[in-house]
Amino acid sequence: MEKPNIRQFKRQFIPRPNIEVPLYLQAPASVKELEIGSGNGEFAFYRAKSSPQSYFIAIEKTRTLFNQMYKRYQKAPLSNLWIFHTNAVWWITHFVSENSLNRVYILYPNVYIKPGQSNLRWFNRPFMPYLINCLKLGGELEIRTNEKDYYEECKLKLNQFKNIKKKQDFHLVGPSCTAFERKYRERGQVCRSLVFTRFF
Repeated sequence: MEKPNIRQFKRQFIPRPNIEVPLYLQAPASVKELEIGSGNGEFAFYRAKSSPQSYFIAIEKTRTLFNQMYKRYQKAPLSNLWIFHTNAVWWITHFVSENSLNRVYILYPNVYIKPGQSNLRWFNRPFMPYLINCLKLGGELEIRTNEKDYYEECKLKLNQFKNIKKKQDFHLVGPSCTAFERKYRERGQVCRSLVFTRFF
């Protein structure tokens, strides 16, 4: 199997967010799900409600979208939902240890279609091996996209990582769980999901 051609992740150069995070939320033994780029929080609220035994961590760096999520939280706070306005790479680097996340979601990320931007796609970033190591054994990484080329490249690149394997690969049906997903499907686009699990 070909090895992924990814630069080394240099943790020591990642800024630490000026955010207070409770120790129990950082504890490896707790059950935690985390979403990178939570937007207005629609999916985060759905998951937190449907899995009350887990902590759900929602991270959004765009101020406008985070404010929408925060307003949603003020109206209907959930004790197991934590929302943060920061860079997800920074937050995970400093507040998440190895073998501590049950599931990570990256839903409809920017696909960076220009050839010179390929290094910005999540599966090509130096951070990706670090993120995978933050998963517990049996932990899962789910990536969704409406872009077929991104889906195909994502599947190819993630299959090259030695400590994860593809668990599910499907077209989404049923109710949409994010605003982007709803918009794409209303346009008649196919939304795809890839789920990988860490096995060592």
